[in-house]
Amino acid sequence: LRATYWTYDQQADPFQVVSSGPTGLGTGTRIPSATVTSVIFPATITGALPGDILTVQNGLDVDTLDVEGTLDLQFGYTDLRIGGGLRHASVEQTYRSSILRGGAEEASLNWLRKFEGIGPTISVDGRRQLGNTGLSAVGRARGALLYGDKTIEREATGTLAGPVPSLVLPNGAPGAVAMTEGEDFAAAIELGLGAEWRYDLGNFGHFY
Repeated sequence: LRATYWTYDQQADPFQVVSSGPTGLGTGTRIPSATVTSVIFPATITGALPGDILTVQNGLDVDTLDVEGTLDLQFGYTDLRIGGGLRHASVEQTYRSSILRGGAEEASLNWLRKFEGIGPTISVDGRRQLGNTGLSAVGRARGALLYGDKTIEREATGTLAGPVPSLVLPNGAPGAVAMTEGEDFAAAIELGLGAEWRYDLGNFGHFY
């Protein structure tokens, strides 16, 4: 019986770009924008005036827990471990962007996606010794099919009208859209290749 927990939680470095405005539309002119299209009602914010600053940040948080039974097999110098059981996983993606105009926030566009589910998982771990050096070539593969709930939220603010609109929405689309507890499936496939060095500690096991 084997239980494995894995986590990843990282925020990307903020990205900024300054608009050079709609005049002189030649080489080097920048009119930065940010768009969210992965929901039913897309939205776009635009820095169209000289000096507008677009700032973008995004993050990813993933947690997985696998509980499975395993079976060890050996073919010559090759060891295989086959596993099967259940995986519980949660994924949260965030995307935040804003337009600063004159030091104040002129527009913002925020997006969130969450998924949490459980389902069957199967795995294969392989190891082949490379002579008597303690070195081995290792590889692993895992697949999982999860069923659970997802949440998607999109919130956009800004100026829709006027000579320089900073927010573009489809006709009739609301500024904030949310879908909560929607049922969904998610599949995961993992592959890994590498090398391992192992030292036998006798009755105390192995150091690797």
